[in-house]
Amino acid sequence: MAAGTLFLFISSLRSGVSLEKARTVALTTMVFFQFYQAGNCRSESRSLFSMHPISNPLLFFSMIAAFFAQLAVIYVPVLQWVFRTEPITVLEWGKIAMVTSTIIVAVEMDKWIRRRRRTEFHGP
Repeated sequence: MAAGTLFLFISSLRSGVSLEKARTVALTTMVFFQFYQAGNCRSESRSLFSMHPISNPLLFFSMIAAFFAQLAVIYVPVLQWVFRTEPITVLEWGKIAMVTSTIIVAVEMDKWIRRRRRTEFHGP
């Protein structure tokens, strides 16, 4: 998560955007890594894709509220001033989505390996 966040922060700066914009990209990257990780942590062994998204309604609705709070921090002028953020573009959103979704792939691979090992050692 740290590597992905730093990667997008540094690549944003190198692309010529302001420090505030690069910070906004980094903040949003961290937030989305945490969203995905919260979903991943619902089970140590079951795949994220095998669980119903609303099986934990408190988590589900909390994540929706946090998503809208993040949007407000990015796009509401008074909150932009307070948090020193800038609006991010569709391309930046796409980069954030691509980088942060890697946590799902990594955790799903880990869960798959753990399930295989458990089956090998304990039988089906």
